[in-house]
Amino acid sequence: MPGPAIPGHADLSCLYTIWQNISGSTFFFGFLPPHGVKLLANEEYTTFGPPSEAVVRSTRRGARRNIQALETAIEQGWIKIVVTPALLLQDAVTGNTKMLKLSGGVLSTVDPCWTTSVPTTNINIYAVGSEAFVN
Repeated sequence: MPGPAIPGHADLSCLYTIWQNISGSTFFFGFLPPHGVKLLANEEYTTFGPPSEAVVRSTRRGARRNIQALETAIEQGWIKIVVTPALLLQDAVTGNTKMLKLSGGVLSTVDPCWTTSVPTTNINIYAVGSEAFVN
């Protein structure tokens, strides 16, 4: 489950992006926060928010460099974006907020992830700087 899932609390997994190293070897992705991340082959890495927020940070020059590095990594087949935050839509008539969900090739709407709780299980949550991880 992406994001810091705390048993008994709201499920916030739909607010995270999951990246995966598909290069076939250990690879350093300098555009991933906080200061670049080394990922093993097929390793996944989770960041909060959409991919653009993870990549575009600091100065305009740094942001442009990170965007170009991300584009190159995708084009070269070094990284893929596995999951992005769910698209949230508000019904113009009822005012209810729903998110899109794809299951078995069928697109539907469901209640946002935070309307449910994470089951109580044995998980480890740890933080490195401003990043939180679930193990």
